Amino acid sequence: SLIILLRSRQKKGFLPHFLLILFSECTTVFLKTIRSSLQTNGLIFWIIFSASSFMSDLISIVVPVYNCEKYLNKCVQSLLTQTYQNIEVILVDDGSTDSSPEMCDSYAASDGRVKVMHIRNDGVAVARKKGYSAANGDYIAFLDGDDWAESDMYEHLLSLLKSGDYQISACDYQLAYDDAPGSRDDSDEKLTTLDTDGMIKNIYSLQLWPLWNKLFSKHLFNNLTLDNTGLIVSEDLVLNCELMLGAENMIVSSLKKHYYYRHKGSVMASSLTPEFINDSFAAYKMLCERMPSGTAAQTYFYAHRVKNDFALIYKIIRENACDECFDMLRDDILMLKKYAFSEQNAFQFKTKNKIAYYILRFFPHLYRLLVKLK
Repeated sequence: SLIILLRSRQKKGFLPHFLLILFSECTTVFLKTIRSSLQTNGLIFWIIFSASSFMSDLISIVVPVYNCEKYLNKCVQSLLTQTYQNIEVILVDDGSTDSSPEMCDSYAASDGRVKVMHIRNDGVAVARKKGYSAANGDYIAFLDGDDWAESDMYEHLLSLLKSGDYQISACDYQLAYDDAPGSRDDSDEKLTTLDTDGMIKNIYSLQLWPLWNKLFSKHLFNNLTLDNTGLIVSEDLVLNCELMLGAENMIVSSLKKHYYYRHKGSVMASSLTPEFINDSFAAYKMLCERMPSGTAAQTYFYAHRVKNDFALIYKIIRENACDECFDMLRDDILMLKKYAFSEQNAFQFKTKNKIAYYILRFFPHLYRLLVKLK
């Protein structure tokens, strides 16, 4: 087309003029190309920068390990295959006597993100403490050695935490068994934001009681005062609640991204013992004393303590075990009546709960009979 155009125009001065126009057009096209390229590459650069900024936050995941060789591989692999890759997995071998120690060392040898600590058997509370004390991450999470995480759990928790000025993010969990391992939760997500009082108020209604379904800002671990290392039961509740008390707000997702494995050897599935009851009682008492005096959080937690006492009494009667603990729990309920039945806790204690209280108070033998017949 250009040759035809040139041959059709033989007028003097046309060729220099034409070349000038051609140069101008080429320059315009070149500039447009450069501008488009800058815009496209700028977008790509922004995406890369944003992703690298997001991925620059290190998450330390503390995994206490004790004789869980049967489940450990599934747990660790669920962490090493997370969509969020910038993680530090701290395996704390709590004096295991099976092949767990060697398995931990093998993971560390094959993946630089895994660190291993071998300690004597002092209990899960000590193992967790040693783990988070050695953490290098900007954020800290926990996972038990017989549980596992959805592949995007930590990416999602970090995204939630950074979506606002939150110090803790949490997701829901689902129970998993040998014959029912669970499946991915693709339901519609519901988000809830809570202040400190709201965290304590909803600790059970929103499944906030565990440690392992959360992501914590590291600075929350700087001001811990309670010693839970002597507890076998409810030690995680103590640490969890104290971390909540140090946070101003929290965001909670309804999605179930943690798999809580239940097996016959787990603490929660074990038979009732005096040690179980005494540890649980001590943990709630410890936390009630830690709650800021005169706050809504304190009133809410006293009510949680009463409900725990009722639950333990129910187990004592139903399992016909640990009867020596009955009076201790009953006396605690009677002492804390004003907190349990306060206006703030009306949502927790309905008419049937008040009836149960008065029967337990005035007719304890009848209460026992009614529980057995239930």
